[in-house]
Amino acid sequence: MTMRRAFIAVNLPGSVKEKIFREFSQEFPKEKFKSVEMENLHFTLVFLGNASEEKLGEIRITLRKINGFGEFGIGLEGTGSFGTMLVWIRIAEGKEKIAELHSRICGLIGIRGGGFSAHLTVARNRRANPKEFAEVMKRVSAKKFQESFEVKSVELMESVLSTRGPEYKIIESFALC
Repeated sequence: MTMRRAFIAVNLPGSVKEKIFREFSQEFPKEKFKSVEMENLHFTLVFLGNASEEKLGEIRITLRKINGFGEFGIGLEGTGSFGTMLVWIRIAEGKEKIAELHSRICGLIGIRGGGFSAHLTVARNRRANPKEFAEVMKRVSAKKFQESFEVKSVELMESVLSTRGPEYKIIESFALC
């Protein structure tokens, strides 16, 4: 049985991805951090793990029911981290709506939500010690980054792992209106 590594995400408009990448990618020393590739910037709503084609087919049919949820705005502002592991951009506006979207999707596909923390990962720590991580966070936090966009759809995505890192492919897109 063929399995695909899958997740449900909110993708960002290309112009927002470009701005984030331009603003942040050079801040992370390549020997210590792994920046998220510009094309891979997204918000994970639900990680599905390895799923069969049959299960993905069921999820695709179910996700069509998300139509009618309604489009909403996301305002990005500032940065944060999960310990010394991940650097992310925070949601300043639309946090409640994206959490509601996560809950709705979990309910539709019959999985238990919980512990959802909407964030946009921009880099992962590979080898930086706590002091080096703190220095990078100080520089990144000083940027005062702000951007906004409209969420118009969610995507069922596949993650193909390779030696170069993950490559994300849209399996199907589902409009919110």
